[in-house]
Amino acid sequence: SKVGVGWATLFFIVVNLGFTMSTPIKYALDGKTPADAPAPQGISWIRDNVPAGSRLVGDLYYSLWLTDYEFHASTSDRYLAPDYRERYQSTYDLWIDVNPDYLVFDPNIPTYDMQRVIDSGFLDDNPDYEVVWSREGPRDNIVIYGRAGAN
Repeated sequence: SKVGVGWATLFFIVVNLGFTMSTPIKYALDGKTPADAPAPQGISWIRDNVPAGSRLVGDLYYSLWLTDYEFHASTSDRYLAPDYRERYQSTYDLWIDVNPDYLVFDPNIPTYDMQRVIDSGFLDDNPDYEVVWSREGPRDNIVIYGRAGAN
């Protein structure tokens, strides 16, 4: 029945909203904002070693701490305006045009979506990128690739 489907839909929305809001609510209840969250491990290395204005591709979460950089979220291809969708027929084409200096892979953050960049084949087809920094994270390694000659 429509009523049953309505209740099931409402239940689904409420449960997922709870998961989505759990971190912001935690900070609000503690009198903090999400901006008070500790910076991911790679932020310090980037600030100390990467010139301001460099082009970075990474998870959008990193952009909160990297405002002095030309930052491109790994999910950018999902939100392109219609005229850009025609221009970029694939995620790979987008990253070729962006031509990032650095790629930040941190699967420890909850919004991690760099798998899209890996799946596009961009890193495999561009041997000019090498690991410039790597650390063990709480769940998985954090790796930053730099393009040769980026600095």
